[in-house]
Amino acid sequence: MFDQFRSSPGSKMTHLWMLRLAAGLLMLSLVAGSKCPDQQRCGDEQTCCHIHSGEFNCCPFHQGECCEDHLHCCPEGMLCEVKESRCTNATHSFPWAERFPSKHAGFIKSFRMISSSTANNMYDTVCPDNSFCPSEFSCLKVSSTYGCCPVTQGIMCSDGKHCCPNDQECTADSTSCVKKTEPVLAVLCADGISECPLETSCCETADGGWGCCPMPRAVCCDDKVHCCPEDSVCDVNNAKCVSSTNHELPMWAKFPARQRAAWEDRKYSDIPCDETVACPDGNTCCKDEQGEWDCCPLPQAVCCEDFIHCCPHGTKCNLAAGSCDDPSGSVPWLKKEPSRPIGGQKLLETKVSDVPCDDTAACPDGTTCCKNEQGGWSCCPLPQVKSLSVDYIRLYLKKISRSSHIASMALM
Repeated sequence: MFDQFRSSPGSKMTHLWMLRLAAGLLMLSLVAGSKCPDQQRCGDEQTCCHIHSGEFNCCPFHQGECCEDHLHCCPEGMLCEVKESRCTNATHSFPWAERFPSKHAGFIKSFRMISSSTANNMYDTVCPDNSFCPSEFSCLKVSSTYGCCPVTQGIMCSDGKHCCPNDQECTADSTSCVKKTEPVLAVLCADGISECPLETSCCETADGGWGCCPMPRAVCCDDKVHCCPEDSVCDVNNAKCVSSTNHELPMWAKFPARQRAAWEDRKYSDIPCDETVACPDGNTCCKDEQGEWDCCPLPQAVCCEDFIHCCPHGTKCNLAAGSCDDPSGSVPWLKKEPSRPIGGQKLLETKVSDVPCDDTAACPDGTTCCKNEQGGWSCCPLPQVKSLSVDYIRLYLKKISRSSHIASMALM
């Protein structure tokens, strides 16, 4: 997979220098654009804003003011008026701006691997085949040789050319690394959709929605606008909170609750193929003939060129034999399974299947359902084809052969 450089000592040192130069260029390529602290990205003239999950989203203003509701922002030099949903300063007031997701939230660009070298250096990492990688690189096996991943503990992606840190996963196309994170904990409100940050409380609003009181176990006031600390009473008429010890405190205003997106309720053990579909944990995403995603029921599998089957990692697809081959022998290849939508997303109907075979199976338009040897359904790529017996097919082939022979005699 990688070209190995085997030459004179001077050339070996030159190659090692080139390895380190390439590593430096790889690192520099990751800082293009506005990079947030959690590796997510916003545009060059935008601002990374922290949200309660610990991640970041993007404000469309340069050096913008991130509002405390975690959803909106204001231009530099203006204040967020949460109650009025506006940005204000001494001379102007206008509606606040909505933030938007950072690019590839949870994704970072994967690292391009470089070939190992025979040049020895006491600071280099020694690979199992006695080749060397630069210091702070990890040796990863690529076919029969080793490549160098520019992180101390890396994993190789399925294309054999890129890698990711071992606490992350490669996407199916090997271009990005996915953070292995658990679902973010939050206070889920009674409607099952709205949520508030940890250490806050859900309180119903006047319009029937939900807002967040900035304290745990808060008392929601009857005006449905304010709240008070635990173990206190709302004095709405006097706009104050009265504690059990008769200590008076100002009432707190609520801020809007966040609406959960459908994809946030997906199982995080799923392996995302792209932003719309995923495969179960332990599977591999493989493209089909239409460019959509299917699932191979093996981890880090090899996707075969027929777009239907797959093989275990480290083997090669033998299309002629229908097997997976490696130096130790062959095993039968596996058939891929359909991927599934992430969360509640609806996928575009790119595969038209309007010829029903029964209540559970269908074939694409312009084809015919035919029974297979196992009693299941297969699709014949012709419309309204009749099912023929084996004897009829043999007779038909015999006639074709005879007709071909007669035609060849006539030409002689």
